[in-house]
Amino acid sequence: MRATRRRRLQNHVEKLCKENDIEFTVKEGRGHAKVKSRQIQIPPMQEDMDYFVALHEVGHVVNGIPRGSLRLEREGDAWTFALDNTIIDVEYPIRQRICSLLVRYWFRAQKAKWKIPEEGAFWEHMIWWDK
Repeated sequence: MRATRRRRLQNHVEKLCKENDIEFTVKEGRGHAKVKSRQIQIPPMQEDMDYFVALHEVGHVVNGIPRGSLRLEREGDAWTFALDNTIIDVEYPIRQRICSLLVRYWFRAQKAKWKIPEEGAFWEHMIWWDK
């Protein structure tokens, strides 16, 4: 990713964090959100997917933890936030990667016996794989 694009995407994430009173840390590895303390950890902007992960983590904080929500619903809703707030096009490889992350969550939910939502953003994003 070119430095100018990287800076533009980083600036956008910083702007969203500032607007939503979210503290962020850039660190190698996976993204992570601490919703109650309004903090996120995001990977350095090395590729477009890092940008979408950052938006996804912002989405977790902005969306909060609605009473009675299921973990997979929150994941789907955070991806919806990311896609609704992007400043770049969402190309097919990004959709596939988001879908693969959701598939991993689905398997994790099966193993941990989490309740699976019957409908909603989680499933809407999962159907991208076939498109």
